[in-house]
Amino acid sequence: MDNYSSHWFVKGSKGDLQLLRLGDRVSQKVDALVIRGARVSDSGTYVCVANNLVGAEQAETLLTVTAPLHAKIEPAVLVAEIKKPAAFACVISGSPVSSVTWMKDGKPIVSPKPVRAAYNEKLRIESVTTEDRGMYQCIVENDYQIRQATAELRLG
Repeated sequence: MDNYSSHWFVKGSKGDLQLLRLGDRVSQKVDALVIRGARVSDSGTYVCVANNLVGAEQAETLLTVTAPLHAKIEPAVLVAEIKKPAAFACVISGSPVSSVTWMKDGKPIVSPKPVRAAYNEKLRIESVTTEDRGMYQCIVENDYQIRQATAELRLG
């Protein structure tokens, strides 16, 4: 094992390799990487680079840390005026989130297009009409779970 070494890296958002910082939660045992109390923020692509006198090799693995999905629409009841704007926010927690779908009265909404932001998805109606009255659903999915929340738009 003399003249042999291995180092762990994590891929950045641009595909660049950054040396993994070892500490209390993240350690290297021989050639294995150990992450204690894994968090969603630990998700990513990890690369092990091994070197010896003959050369270097690398192997990569993808780590996905999941957390239970939850969805909630705010406000739960929205009273809106005709010809005025109205908006719902689907507040999302958990990971990963593969898709978010809005529905009205059990049918998918094609337009207006939702606006995505970190951990919430907004549905904005620019000018409320009588047809906008009803029940709205936000459906959040990943490969493991589906969660939904409902809200009502009333005319006032």
